[in-house]
Amino acid sequence: MSKVLNELFIPIQEFTGRRRLAPQITFSANEIYYPIKTIKKVSFLTNALYVNLTPKLYAVAVSPEGSPFVLRGGINYPLASGKYSIYYVSKEQRQAVIPKVSETTADGAQVSLELIINYRVADPVKALEVEQPVESLIAFIKADLQEYIRSNTYDEILGDGATRRIDDDLISRYIKEKHNTRHQLSKLFFIADIAVDERTGDPKLIGIRENYQVQQRQQTTDNELLKQKQDLEKKVTLQEAEIRRIKAESDATQQDIRQKMELQMMELEKARAEMQYRQDRMQRAMSAVAQAFSSNYPKDPGEVEIINQLLNELGSGGISHRNIVNRQEDPASDGSGAEGKSQRIDNLTDTLLRWLNHKSS
Repeated sequence: MSKVLNELFIPIQEFTGRRRLAPQITFSANEIYYPIKTIKKVSFLTNALYVNLTPKLYAVAVSPEGSPFVLRGGINYPLASGKYSIYYVSKEQRQAVIPKVSETTADGAQVSLELIINYRVADPVKALEVEQPVESLIAFIKADLQEYIRSNTYDEILGDGATRRIDDDLISRYIKEKHNTRHQLSKLFFIADIAVDERTGDPKLIGIRENYQVQQRQQTTDNELLKQKQDLEKKVTLQEAEIRRIKAESDATQQDIRQKMELQMMELEKARAEMQYRQDRMQRAMSAVAQAFSSNYPKDPGEVEIINQLLNELGSGGISHRNIVNRQEDPASDGSGAEGKSQRIDNLTDTLLRWLNHKSS
């Protein structure tokens, strides 16, 4: 009979429930459930309860016997008849700022960290079982963060420029692992993400390190400038040595050229003097021959023989310009032969002149 009544009246209750508006509830920063309960009565005629819910809400019902359970949006059937307390719990992902936590590091420095956490309710029933759940979550995260700072060094958390600091993911993983060890809270809340919003170091230590880093950068700059100066001086020294070497080679080459030119000038002057000397000999010889032919005295066979020999010597080219040049280029090619011819010409010329002088006297 009860089941028949339920089947008869449930569609009516469902139709009526759909016409009602879902509750619009705004939660404060530290609230995850609406503190004012709503009393709903379940009739023996339906043994059902219709609940209007938005996607942002859970509905937790406490039965007349005091057992909490989650209601779904729409018809919930079968339920025991009686009065039910309904609590609305936030289903949205929420964000909370963990205020700056200051603690001393493992190496004795002061560090402050500020976190932003994103979380949501995983089990809405647990929201009714934990007192001040959001405050408890934040308090535990603060304690975990303090423990994390105490277990790491200053450089690991903040870095020093040369040392890479700990990644935000490592801090997030540490907090989540600690959270998962807490039975009640880990079932109530799912932590989706943790981000480090701010890292602050010890002002005194920061000042000391900044001064040290400035000194290090200055030292690095000075060392680099010194190295550049030394490299430049080395290059200048090498260039000056190369310039001196090139200049020395150039001076030696110029000196060699000057010496060769002087030798050539001397050879040329010598050749000119020798040519002039030979020309004078030839001119003297020709004058003697001309004087012999211009003489009115009868020519005896001896005189004619001397003239013929002299003309033969002159006609052989022994004192020509070509012979003189050949002798300059290859002294061995001319040698005593040219000198011998010149001497014979001089001797024949002297003999002819003596002959003519004798005849004229």
